[in-house]
Amino acid sequence: MSEVLGAATGWPVEYRRVTTEEFVAASAAQGIPEDVAHGLAALFEEVLDGRNTATTDGVERALGRPERSFEAYVACAARVGAWGR
Repeated sequence: MSEVLGAATGWPVEYRRVTTEEFVAASAAQGIPEDVAHGLAALFEEVLDGRNTATTDGVERALGRPERSFEAYVACAARVGAWGR
């Protein structure tokens, strides 16, 4: 996914997996309270642990249109100048 964003924006985009401890420390360095950072880390762990990989018709039911791929979203966002390019 980072490659798709990098190609669309013209900026280097790198995905780097970090531990919970690294995330909390980096968040604290940016002024985020430690308890909030731990809560965010728990949320990210749940979202990224694989349990959410199944697809459903939720997007279509909510938006009234079929879902689109991440690549299609990025291409559309780049076309409308979402990243100032």
